[in-house]
Amino acid sequence: MSRLGSDELVVEDDGGVRCITLSRPEKLNCFTEVMFDDLTAILVDSEVDHGVRCVVLTGTGRAFSAGWDLAEMGKKIAHDDGRRHGPSPCIEELIRFPKPLISAVNGLAIGFGATTPLHSDVAIASSDARFRFPFAELGLAGESAVTATLAARVGYQEAARLLLTCDWVDAEEAAAIGLVWKVVPPEDLRACALDLAGRIARHPRQSVTATKRLLLASKVDAVRAAFARELDNYAVLLGGPANREAIEAVSRKRQAKQTGDEST
Repeated sequence: MSRLGSDELVVEDDGGVRCITLSRPEKLNCFTEVMFDDLTAILVDSEVDHGVRCVVLTGTGRAFSAGWDLAEMGKKIAHDDGRRHGPSPCIEELIRFPKPLISAVNGLAIGFGATTPLHSDVAIASSDARFRFPFAELGLAGESAVTATLAARVGYQEAARLLLTCDWVDAEEAAAIGLVWKVVPPEDLRACALDLAGRIARHPRQSVTATKRLLLASKVDAVRAAFARELDNYAVLLGGPANREAIEAVSRKRQAKQTGDEST
């Protein structure tokens, strides 16, 4: 385990490849603020460490990640260290991350767990993987720049369908619409991702980072603008009547009630 690792984010380095494993399986790898902060720190370290040529992000258990822990969503956690915390700095680092990033989606990918692979350069899915973008159902309107990254990955029409319906997408469909590059058996997922990362890591660092920089240049402005718009919407919707009712319905395992025709 790397010095950057923790019980919930395990970091392993081998031959220029850094593998980050989300390891909170009893909670479906849902992100807490501490986990967001830890992932941000690991990505920043990966960026400046010349020994890291490529990064793989995966999970343990039944889920890649079921998103933001609803027990923390919308809560203000006080800090007095002068630093920014939580999902926004983590998302910003994902948007600008300058080295090749591979997502190995091992299971359920919901919310932030579904948007994170959209920031990777290549996403590989286990045949057990299932994706869902439940923001509208939660009284929200997208996060992590999904309103730009999803359309860029699968096209506007598919993105609109997935964001507006909150439908599940299984691994086979995910590959068919271009949400992931390929699907492999669960037992082969990690090896497949690490093999791909290893092949990338063997190329000259300068040419690989230059290629990633050029790829980012074609999309990063649009992605940052989408993220800024989403944050504006979050400021209005997060903690609002529809969002509070949706979270309570999930926690009580019941159907959410309609909360009226709120202005947007």
